[in-house]
Amino acid sequence: MDKNKKNLPVEGDGRKNSGQGDGKKKKRKDGIYDPEYIAYCEHGDSAAVFIMRDIQKNVDTTGFWIDIIESDHRLVKKRNSEGFYRTLHDFKYFVVELFPRVTKPDYAGCWTDDEKRYETWATAKGDIRTHRASGYVGRKYRVDCRLEIVTKKVMNDEGEEMEEPKPNYKIISVKRVKDN
Repeated sequence: MDKNKKNLPVEGDGRKNSGQGDGKKKKRKDGIYDPEYIAYCEHGDSAAVFIMRDIQKNVDTTGFWIDIIESDHRLVKKRNSEGFYRTLHDFKYFVVELFPRVTKPDYAGCWTDDEKRYETWATAKGDIRTHRASGYVGRKYRVDCRLEIVTKKVMNDEGEEMEEPKPNYKIISVKRVKDN
């Protein structure tokens, strides 16, 4: 097999297109290689969405896509007991905009949890783009929080106990942001 072609999806491999417009889902059998999605994960937006959706309790986000429109944070690297680093996002604050969920993700061609997360992200991105194009402006919130790192004991692949740094986000405040 040609080295340059191994990153391309194989036609007839059972996967379907995401339905997000261009018909080209940028993933392959052993990973997801969409530069925008990778940036979303690496730059902290996925962590901020997690905090807004699962940790803060002041705003009900059920039925809404969460778009991070501003953030102030730094990266913190912590080493586990095996010597590997884990990068955590230490937010001072972030601002979100909420958009109604119109489109539902189609997980029919997804084989792994990572593929399902990618499909959810791609669907949200498309829905948000459509809302913005129509002039919709969602409710905005500023979330002030801080990172506390806790150490948890987990089992590694060899069945040995090790210490793993885990993020524990504390919500300081959640405030509605009014448009000017």
